[in-house]
Amino acid sequence: MPRPITATVHTDALRANMARLRAAAPDARVWAVVKANAYGHGIERVFDGLRGADGFALLDLEEAQRVRALGWRGPILLLEGVLNSATSSFVRAWTCGMSCTVASRSICWRHTKPSWRTGFF
Repeated sequence: MPRPITATVHTDALRANMARLRAAAPDARVWAVVKANAYGHGIERVFDGLRGADGFALLDLEEAQRVRALGWRGPILLLEGVLNSATSSFVRAWTCGMSCTVASRSICWRHTKPSWRTGFF
């Protein structure tokens, strides 16, 4: 029998926390780091409370596409990044205007033009 556990997401509290962060560090950029579908609560449930962020850092491309579908046009960083030489995931993220983390130098070099490599690592 499942436990009678309930979780309530208070988007007003998320907005208030965002406002407190901005007041405490007015010159800082604030990113919402939301992983694992908002820890099982659903990215759609927390989005309204976090839309005041400067950017979203999300686990994977699927979550990022869901945030885009909710109307987010700001920057997105994919935390999962490009883990292997699968160019398709990198290209899909890039064409959707998202940034990726990169797991190794060799992967970075495989996915960038030689002229862009100056200054990496």
